[in-house]
This record gives sequence, structure tokens and C-alpha cells, in this order.
Amino acid sequence: MVAEPTRDNAIEVVGMVKEMLAGFISDRDFMDLLRLSQVTLHRSELKPADVPELGELLAAEFPVGEPILNRELIRLLAYLDTSEIVPEAIAYIKSDLPIAERLNIAMHLPYFKYDWKHDERYALIKFFEETQHVDSGSSVPLYVMNVTRDLCKNLPLEEARIFVSEGEKWPNAALVSLYQYPDKLEDSDIATLMKLDAQIDRPEYAGEAYKRLRTGIVAMLSQDGTAGSMEYLREIWVRSPERRQAIALGLSQQPNDENWDYLIRSMPVLETYAVTEVMNALMKVPQATDDPYALREVILHGLKMEENGQESTPAIRLLAYWTGEDFDTTGLASPMQPWQEWFADEFPEEPAAELPTLDKPSPWNVTTLSEYFLSSDGRSGSHENGKLVYEKAQCASCHRMNGTGTAIGPDLTTVASRFTRKEVIESVLYPSHIVSDQYRSQKVLTLDGRVLRGIVTRSDDEVIVLRDDKLEEHTIAQQNVDEVQTSKKSLMPSGLLDELSSAEIRDLMTYMGYLPAKRTDVATRNNKDSR
Repeated sequence: MVAEPTRDNAIEVVGMVKEMLAGFISDRDFMDLLRLSQVTLHRSELKPADVPELGELLAAEFPVGEPILNRELIRLLAYLDTSEIVPEAIAYIKSDLPIAERLNIAMHLPYFKYDWKHDERYALIKFFEETQHVDSGSSVPLYVMNVTRDLCKNLPLEEARIFVSEGEKWPNAALVSLYQYPDKLEDSDIATLMKLDAQIDRPEYAGEAYKRLRTGIVAMLSQDGTAGSMEYLREIWVRSPERRQAIALGLSQQPNDENWDYLIRSMPVLETYAVTEVMNALMKVPQATDDPYALREVILHGLKMEENGQESTPAIRLLAYWTGEDFDTTGLASPMQPWQEWFADEFPEEPAAELPTLDKPSPWNVTTLSEYFLSSDGRSGSHENGKLVYEKAQCASCHRMNGTGTAIGPDLTTVASRFTRKEVIESVLYPSHIVSDQYRSQKVLTLDGRVLRGIVTRSDDEVIVLRDDKLEEHTIAQQNVDEVQTSKKSLMPSGLLDELSSAEIRDLMTYMGYLPAKRTDVATRNNKDSR
């Protein structure tokens, strides 16, 4: 079959294989026959219909006791489409044999042209979903997603509803099943989607399959568009900061008074691909804002668009719609420049509407850290190590966390329920880019020439008490105060992440609630709690 892979030679070889299969052969000879058959079929391009008896003989051998033989056998049976072995293969994957052997069999089953019965499809999808919880290789989750999609391609609606109702266990099947739903959802469908979303909107469901399922549920509720669905989406926006971009896109389908404020407050978390849609939606609402924070965010997005080689027109149109201003940008390198100047004139005490820059070179930026958190090493960390890193990075010097630390800046105990991970990372990398009014520092100029900067902790007719970034308090008599200015610079120092490794930053994010703890770390903490 190597020198002359003709059809006649192939038929003759297959005939010899069938004769040998009819008698007793050892495992070694059986392995040779399987590989000879594979080479013959491949080289000669014989079709399954040309050798039906071969498929029948091989099907009678399945499964064999030796795992390596099963691997070769199932590959050949899949090519020959001997679908009569499917029920026996389903029983095989339900057994207590090693997961690797069962997974190998299961991965070949979708290649059979087979009219799947409900219980068989159910068993196969259940098995695939369960493989997500074992260390079966980084490519398995993507394969499971694709194979589940194919298995559920023509799923009856009632079966789809079953998979969605049990989506907590089978996220891939539930996601694919959503495509089988009608455009007009029944009240029971909406209730099921909301219940499932609440079940999987928790830290222990941080896997990519669950993220995709949550996004699918948001899309379904957005498409439904009823008052109840919109209200639930707003509830998600409040409780789950990491989902705000997806929610904003959903709410933008109905730009009205109720959704307007949520769309504006979503601006800081929107990526370029989503911001244009949200900006266009805001222009359909007969409301304007004079909030400097919102106006600045729109200007910053316009600058990002230009930085990415895109037109900043959506940002300019929204700013003009809100403010009534119209600037001539002829000859300007950046059409956003007049808006930056306008903002500086209108809100002189606010930070400049400029994209953030680092005070000094840093090994970290938002993009590299975000990519790392998606990697196998970065997607979960150690809560215990994170607590140590929290102290190493000097976070406790100015922030309280779980009852410990100093309350100069915001309490970080519930930060993960208020801000996205990206927002927190940006605030650490660029501490002066966005500073809350509550924590803006003041600059006090005294009559004797001193300049003190810090948070005002007390101010009355007699004194001003200022706490600086070293936690020292300075009491200045009012009669010695020349001027008090609001500082645009944060007390928080820059470069706090520079000396940390990627693993330390991962563990810090775990301690702050932005990444799930590794299973070994969870087990250790549970054991400590039980003592």
C-alpha cells in the first residue's frame, strides 16, 4: 500500500484483514491489523461503503480490554461510521475507567452520523461538562464548547429548556441551547434565565464557559426587552461590576430615562468596540448631563479612538448634543483638542481630560496584566499569599481591608462589588488619573512659607488638621493659613506594582476578591476555619 496504493490492492488487503479477524489473534497482531487498515483506507481513499464488512467485524471487537487498542479501534470505527457501537460507547464513558480513556472514546463519538436519542445525547454532554472539572489539558474546554454546539445544533426546544434549567452543571450545553429559543420568550423562560443567572453569578463560577453563558443570558434578556427583563439587567449592573460592559450593551437596546444613568456610569469600563454603541444610544435620550466626570470620560474615549486610528466622531457628537458647543477643528491634529481645552476652562479644579501616563517606566500595564489573568497560571491565586502582598505593596498604609489597615483612602473590603478589576488596576498604575471628591487632597499654603499637602481631617474656625501620605497629622492655625487649594494629585504614590511579580499581583487580586482562589488554597482555608 506504500508503493502501489491502488483500489484493487486495497480491497485485497482488506480481505486479508477480514480473514485474520475471523480467527484468534494476539493483541500485538490486532494492533498491527488496525494500523494496517488505517493506512490502507487512507492511502487508497476507500470509502466506508466500499468495505461494510470490515466495519461490522471491527464493531464486534469494541471495546477491547487494552486501552491503547481501544484508541486505535475507535479512530477506525469513527472513520467507517459504524454507529451501532454508539450505545456501547456511551456505557463505556459512564464507567469508572480512567478519565483519559473515556475522554478519548467520547471525543470520537460526535463524528458518527447518528440519530442521537435524548438520553444518549444527555449522557455524552453530561460527560463532556464533567471533564471541565478535571485537569484534562488546556485545549479540552474549547473542544467541549465546539462539540457541544454540534451535538445541540438541532436540539428540540423542550430538550433545550432542560439543559438551560440545569445550566449550573452544564454551561456549554445551556449556552448552545439558548439558540433554540423562540424570539418571543415565555414568562417561564424568562424566570428560568434569571434563576440560572443568579446561580452562576458567583465567584465559584469564574470559568470561561460560565462567562459565556452569563453573556448569553444578558443577550436573551436584552432581546426580550420587557420591563421585568430590563429591571433585572439593572440589578446585575449594580451587583456585578465585571459584567457592566455586557449589561450596558443590553441596556443600550432601550435608551430611555431608566437606563440613561446606567449607560453614563458604564463609560469607564467600556472597550472601544462597545463605546460607540452606547454613545449612539445616549443621543436618543432627551437628557443632558453637566457632570464633569461623565463629560471627561467621553473626551477620554474620543482620545482613545484617535489613538487607535479611529474617528472620534461618536464622542464629539455626544459632547455637542449634551453641551450645545460646536468647535471648528479644521487643521487640528486632534479633533478632541478643543474639547480638552473647553473642559479645562469649565472645570478648572478637575483633573485634565488627558489619557494617563506613567510617572516612570513600569514592567506592568493594564493590557499585559489582563492577558495574564486569562492564562492558566493567572486565572486563580492564593488568598493567603495575597494578604501578605497587600502589606508588602503598602496598601494597608492607607486603606482598610477586612478590618485592618489605616483609613486614609477608601475601605477596600467590598471593592470588588463596586469596581471592576480593570478600574482598580488603572487606579494603582495611574493614581492621579481619577480621584474621588471624598479623597481629594488639599494643598495648604501658610503665611510663613510652608506648603503642606494631605487629606483634611478637620477644619473649623480655629484650625485645619491635615493628614499627609506618611500618616502624620499637621495642625495649622487658621490665622496662619494663606490659601487652601484643591490638589489634582492623589496622595497615593505611583509604582506600587513595579516591584511585584505577576504571581504576586495575581494573589493580591485574589485577596481583593477579583480572582478565585486555587482549590488547594480554598481547602487549606476551610481546614483552618474548621479547627
